[in-house]
Amino acid sequence: MFSNPTYADPDGSSAQIEQFDRRWVMGLTAQKRWDMAPVLALAVGTENRYDRVGNVGVDHTADRRFLASLRHYRVEELSGALYGEASRPRACA
Repeated sequence: MFSNPTYADPDGSSAQIEQFDRRWVMGLTAQKRWDMAPVLALAVGTENRYDRVGNVGVDHTADRRFLASLRHYRVEELSGALYGEASRPRACA
């Protein structure tokens, strides 16, 4: 993504930048449900996600041409959640 803020660099040149990233996202959702009675259903589950951003950064550009690298990073993030739920069962049609 290229952007050109309304300001200029201190030397008066363009402050255009290019932001980029290359990412992989993986996830898993699982749930087990029990209908306990005509008015009660129980469920337990998990939701998990893993993000790997192998190359993310910002480059200084002019007319969409590379001038200099400002920053490059790598990011890995893992999240997980467990949950429980008590509800009224769905009616069968």
